[in-house]
Amino acid sequence: MSLTLYAESLDKIDLKIVELLSVDGRITDTEIAKKVGLSKTSVRLRKLKLIKSGKIKILGIPILQNLNLVYADIMIKFLVNTSQSQIDNFVKSLMKEDRIYEIDRYLYKYDLDIGVYHSNFALLKSYIQELFKHVKIIESYDIFPVLQSYKGFGVIL
Repeated sequence: MSLTLYAESLDKIDLKIVELLSVDGRITDTEIAKKVGLSKTSVRLRKLKLIKSGKIKILGIPILQNLNLVYADIMIKFLVNTSQSQIDNFVKSLMKEDRIYEIDRYLYKYDLDIGVYHSNFALLKSYIQELFKHVKIIESYDIFPVLQSYKGFGVIL
């Protein structure tokens, strides 16, 4: 994963650390130290600083297709007069949902993209319908079932 866009906010060593972690989030500080030419302690301190500043977060991401789960992107268009506080409250409610793994705000035809998964497509559709049943700020939404993911977060799946 090329992170040259971060060049203004990270020095070359931090960039390399982030790139190595992007490829393998389980890489040890010792392995990183060898590749960037620093001590293990220096790498650990830099990594902690990156985490504390919110520039990186080290996560374990489930590969939904390898778990035999189905998933979809739901593209939502809000009603024209929807206030920011209504959108914020809706997003907060979505963030509590276990089956929603991603929420992105858009600047185009759609306003929000929600990534959601379930055990099969029939249950996924029912879950989505139930989720939006009482939501009054949605003008429309489209469900785009995902058949296969090839790459995620810079890593080939």
